[in-house]
Amino acid sequence: MEPARNVGRAFFPLDERLGLRRCGVTPRIEETLVRLACWMPFEKAGELVSDLLGVRVSKARARRLTLARGQAALSVWEEEEERLQQELPQAEAGAEKLAMSGDGAMVHLVGGEWVEVKTLAIGQVRRNKQGEVCQEQRSYCSRLCDATRFAQATLVQTHRRG
Repeated sequence: MEPARNVGRAFFPLDERLGLRRCGVTPRIEETLVRLACWMPFEKAGELVSDLLGVRVSKARARRLTLARGQAALSVWEEEEERLQQELPQAEAGAEKLAMSGDGAMVHLVGGEWVEVKTLAIGQVRRNKQGEVCQEQRSYCSRLCDATRFAQATLVQTHRRG
């Protein structure tokens, strides 16, 4: 009998057909987990995915997948920011009136440090049927950075809104 060979870790063909990632969950489960982990603690998001979908997800896996997805989204955002700065395209006409508001919130990071996350909110201003001024179609942009960098980081959002 031939001794067992070390073949290493392989990606099972059925896993590939089912759309499983190396992390062991389907793209749909990963998306659900990441969306939940943006709203609640990683551990709670994993527990909810387990309760709803029957898939066990650890706090560490929830954190890793959410961080990876966030880094990928940030990379796309920064590429668009760079393109806008280089090409200086004219923004399409936006709403007749927009309201912008900036704010900051202190966030406790893993490891104990407190940092300020800045947020820009933009909303379309209009009058409702009663004649009251209201906002609709709000969008938000948040970043952990200094004020100068934040002004640059919001370029994508302000350009998109016209």
